[in-house]
Amino acid sequence: MRLPALAAIATAASLLVPVPAFADEIIVRREPGLDAAQRADVRADAGARLVQRLTLPDTEVVRVPAGQADEALSSLEADPRVVYAESDAATWREAAVDPIAQPDLSLIRAQDAWSFSTGTGVTVGLVDSGVTFSHEDLAGQWSSTGMDYVDGGTPDDVKGHGTHVAGTIAAIRDNGVGIAGIAPSVKVLPVRVLDANGNGTPSVIAQGFNYAGDQGVKIVNASLGGPSSTTVENSITSHPNTLFVVAAGNNNGANDDTTPFEPCSMSAANVLCVGATDNNDAVASFSNIGPTSVDLFAPGVSLSSTCLGTPAYCTMSGTSMATPHVTAVAALLLAYKPNATVAQLKQAILQGAKPVAALAGKSVTGGRLDALGALGAIGAPIDPDGDGLSGKADNCPSVANPDQLDTDRDGLGDACDPDDDNDGVADVSDAYPLDATRSALSLPSDPQPAPAPAPAPAPTTTTTTPTATTKKTATTTATTTTQVRSTRTTRYRGMTALSFEAASASDVLVTVRPRGKKAAVARLTVHAQDGANRVVLRRRDGRALARGRYVVTLVSIVDGRRASAVTVPVTVR
Repeated sequence: MRLPALAAIATAASLLVPVPAFADEIIVRREPGLDAAQRADVRADAGARLVQRLTLPDTEVVRVPAGQADEALSSLEADPRVVYAESDAATWREAAVDPIAQPDLSLIRAQDAWSFSTGTGVTVGLVDSGVTFSHEDLAGQWSSTGMDYVDGGTPDDVKGHGTHVAGTIAAIRDNGVGIAGIAPSVKVLPVRVLDANGNGTPSVIAQGFNYAGDQGVKIVNASLGGPSSTTVENSITSHPNTLFVVAAGNNNGANDDTTPFEPCSMSAANVLCVGATDNNDAVASFSNIGPTSVDLFAPGVSLSSTCLGTPAYCTMSGTSMATPHVTAVAALLLAYKPNATVAQLKQAILQGAKPVAALAGKSVTGGRLDALGALGAIGAPIDPDGDGLSGKADNCPSVANPDQLDTDRDGLGDACDPDDDNDGVADVSDAYPLDATRSALSLPSDPQPAPAPAPAPAPTTTTTTPTATTKKTATTTATTTTQVRSTRTTRYRGMTALSFEAASASDVLVTVRPRGKKAAVARLTVHAQDGANRVVLRRRDGRALARGRYVVTLVSIVDGRRASAVTVPVTVR
């Protein structure tokens, strides 16, 4: 799946001009102490003449007639006055960087991840339209010739889609041409299931998945999808030890939760679905979403990679282009931790995703791929978010969270968890994000006055117990001891949040006012637990607060009694 290429980038192969090789020149290191006559005798015995004395001790370059280099080398190596002799042919070349810009690599911190893993020893299955085996930036990156379920024979790409995806995963790094793959040391197993028009049948695609799984490949990239198919589903679920990284689809924002697009919409534990972001880290206009089906997002607009034919490099857009970013990061993780299970790979990628406000409520994580964060989550001894915690000690490695709050105790820190109370309602839509028993799908409006108590009944000898409403109405002006303490401003999913300690479980009324003004811009209720809590400070419409200075007031209510108010100054930058 891809959108039409937005632009073409000419090959940069012409930037490296081969240097003429002088195969008849030889470097000679002599024994020390030889005088001029002895040095000349060494050269004469080999039929050589002096070209240059090097600055290295007792070392010089000599030249012999064309075609006589091998004979001269043999003569010099046999001469006891010579320490060594070797060809001075121009066989070395610059360790050039790849000339085509790839801002997506910096965005997901791929280069930083290369300090820990480049994918060595990992094979990735590529179930797609085939590949271009002879491409200058992909030559030698294949584990085998793979399989072609469309025409039989070698899975050669006649569409260009698979070649572009392959480059994003595995293009050769620092070879002076084209681009660098995100996992440049992996090998790719190509499996062709899409024809020249980019189409495939469920039976063919299922065979492709089955083949890759049967080969023992632990990670498969599938930048494709379509309607529900039991055959395709069975081919995936029958290989639980293979992680299938799949595309969310390009149906202009369709919700894969309500309009199934498989394999993305499958509930299988070994499926990881990827949506696309644009250059502003927002959901790409064409990308599907899915709060429970799409796991995370990755760059997918105007991405440069290897292409079929001439030019050898071009840009494409689509969730097909986003998917191999995640596949490649999974390969980095597997190379770093070869015994990692499918569940561990998937969890590390989700846990390491960087929360982005614009993606909140659009996927399981509400985040965008972060290679360094994923490596931290799998156990690499790094601190990608700078909060002083590294490796598995950090339950949210992509966002600084030194307090390590984890309300629902699912192992994913609140700073990365899109559903802190695990009630199925994303925090961005949950007025009570820390209370699984109450899930309002929109922020509450200003509290309404409590209803007036019912008229008192005629006096009787029977004592009645006041209702909860009567009790609350009668005591809302009373105060008790302060319940909220130890407040601290933090960041959560791109918005300002306030962490605080509660003396006991209670409802906490939170009011946010611009400093110097009486009108509140936000007022909500949080059901706080005993101990550490956090509330995201946002407007009534759910949007982030504008930059400026605010006064936040927190009031606990325990058994209908208001505690003393706690006022906190907050600056939003």
